[in-house]
Amino acid sequence: MTPDESRKQKAELLLEISETEQERADLEEKARRTSTCLSAVNHWLEDLLRNPHHQDAISYTAGKTYVSQMGSVEVLTDPRFETAMNFTELKENMRKLGDVRARLKNLQERKSALGLK
Repeated sequence: MTPDESRKQKAELLLEISETEQERADLEEKARRTSTCLSAVNHWLEDLLRNPHHQDAISYTAGKTYVSQMGSVEVLTDPRFETAMNFTELKENMRKLGDVRARLKNLQERKSALGLK
């Protein structure tokens, strides 16, 4: 392999690592947003079950709740919550995240084997 080919190979590897790290970050952020939405739905349900005769029953049956990460939300009308409840999509995203993490680990090992920092 010529020095130019070697540099090109290393540059391509570093680019692939960078792109894979970005893909991982995107999937992790999506997972965080989903988790936050699921927490909001859980908070709303738990409050409703704990306080069936709450003074503000209309807020509860309308899906209104307050979650620290999101503020005041309406879980029954905001489409983010319905999307978060799509378990098939959630499983697929978590499978993708696992695949991306494994691919990144492999790329990092290849990087180390080439003596790159």
